[in-house]
Amino acid sequence: MKAGAVIAERYVLGRQIGNGGSTATWVAEDRESGKKVVLKLLSLGAMENWKGYELFEREAGALRSLHHDRIPAYLDHFCSGTGAQAKLVLVQEYVEGMNLQGKVASGWRGTEKEICVIAAHLSDRTID
Repeated sequence: MKAGAVIAERYVLGRQIGNGGSTATWVAEDRESGKKVVLKLLSLGAMENWKGYELFEREAGALRSLHHDRIPAYLDHFCSGTGAQAKLVLVQEYVEGMNLQGKVASGWRGTEKEICVIAAHLSDRTID
């Protein structure tokens, strides 16, 4: 896949933000809403066994059931393409910002307090 490719006649791939094994994650534009979304693509032709498919379906199901302001919202998931080009697609809300890995890679070193605040946000607790 490359930037500009269109998935399901709806999502235009922008930039790739991750990959691993038989998956690739992209920022894309939803032609219907005009909003940015995140697409996680699982290439079925690149899988060695069905474990990846099972994990992908489990992830989609878990995300569909979660409703939390700190977790990008599940929007959809579906299969696109046929044969060796078939891909499972998971669509999530796009949230602007840098992830923690990106912050650390850019040189950020959090204080103990900052790291505790991040952990508290992840667990929905407050820190004094």
